[in-house]
Amino acid sequence: MAEQHHSCGGVCVTETDESLTNTISVLYELSLAIGTSLELNSNCEAFFDCIMSRRDLTQCVLLLDESVFESDDRSTDQAHIFFRCAFASPSLAIDSAKVLRSDPRHEKLMSEGALSCPVSELGDFFLGDALQLGDRGLASLFRLPNLGFVLCVQKHRDECYSQAELSKNITVFRKFGNSISACLGHQRLANETAKRIELQSRLARSERMESLGLMAGGVAHDLNNIICPIVSYTELVLDELTESQSTHALVKEIEVAAWKASDVIGDLLTLARRGRKIETIIDLPTAVREYLTSMTFKTTREHAPNVLWQTSVTTEATILANQTALERVVMNLVANAFDELNGVGEICLDVFDAQFEQAKCGYEEVPPGNYAIIRVRDNGGGIRPEHIHRIFEPFFSGKIMARSGSGLGLSIVYGIVKDVGGYVDVKSSSAGTTFEMYFPIVDNSPNKCRPHRQRRSSLKLSR
Repeated sequence: MAEQHHSCGGVCVTETDESLTNTISVLYELSLAIGTSLELNSNCEAFFDCIMSRRDLTQCVLLLDESVFESDDRSTDQAHIFFRCAFASPSLAIDSAKVLRSDPRHEKLMSEGALSCPVSELGDFFLGDALQLGDRGLASLFRLPNLGFVLCVQKHRDECYSQAELSKNITVFRKFGNSISACLGHQRLANETAKRIELQSRLARSERMESLGLMAGGVAHDLNNIICPIVSYTELVLDELTESQSTHALVKEIEVAAWKASDVIGDLLTLARRGRKIETIIDLPTAVREYLTSMTFKTTREHAPNVLWQTSVTTEATILANQTALERVVMNLVANAFDELNGVGEICLDVFDAQFEQAKCGYEEVPPGNYAIIRVRDNGGGIRPEHIHRIFEPFFSGKIMARSGSGLGLSIVYGIVKDVGGYVDVKSSSAGTTFEMYFPIVDNSPNKCRPHRQRRSSLKLSR
């Protein structure tokens, strides 16, 4: 067939020349759309919008190899390679796709970098109806080396492209793959930087708590020497006075204040004794029930009769701790919740066990293992986000942050939990606050402190 000629401004241009010019124009525009952002979705959106408009495509999908996201220990001799979708344009979401090694087209795609086939034949490549492509149209696949594939679909074309036509776009898609690698690298760097900042923040908090503990110890010993005579002498004076005398009430006030000061000194000494090894195996439910039947708890509830109280103890776990210290943990958490509610609201105390096969992220990262958990929840106003990382510091104050009477309640809770190898998690919002204390479960056998083997908890846990 003879080539048709057209005159354009005195220049003779053939249809072949027009097609070549149009191809160069399209490839140039696609090149401009590559690497517009280091954010994966933005980068893909710019490129896919360009190629979809210029090539009359109805769908473009980026399928990234699973190994891009995590290590793959599966043998290369297995029949299947699995892929995960990282992006779909304009709004398509895909769970997964699967490529069959046994299909001869797979070898062609790997060696030549691209292929096209009718959409109806993609069943050999992809699982189920995840792509929702229908039965008509043309599908083109482009290999992104060491990353995955890009799938392009044209609904109004059934005739396959020749390999020569596909080859014109291979270089562009390889450059697109390079920009995707840059996006993924940028995301990994951002994640690592965020983790490093968080680790630095945790180290700073730990060192700050240690410094405050040393200071508290020195102050507590000095105050103890000062307060002892006040407590002792007021008792002696009261023995010499009768209640009818006018000075009796004044001396009694001095005695009450002295004992309150003594409680503060006790809290400071507890904070200063952090780091001492505790080797007592105790029954967690028994320790919790001891507190719930104590006069301290009864008095706390009497002062807030309108607060709804709920308790759930579903574990028989044993942990490494001191029973008095553990009761103090529960007491301070409960007192903190009551203070937060100001007399009206709901508090839940849950004691249960759980097994984690993967690390659980939160205020602290909880490693995999078996744990007994004490959880105290309230529906108060919550803790301000800017305060959440400082609530365990001694004497840190904030109007909405509830504290024990000495101002050291949460600091003591944190210290006791850390001394027994436990972990702390805090969640707070306008709907309320939840404190969770994780204690490693140990075997209740003589002279043994092994992880306690037990059935997995039926609780559904966020990982």
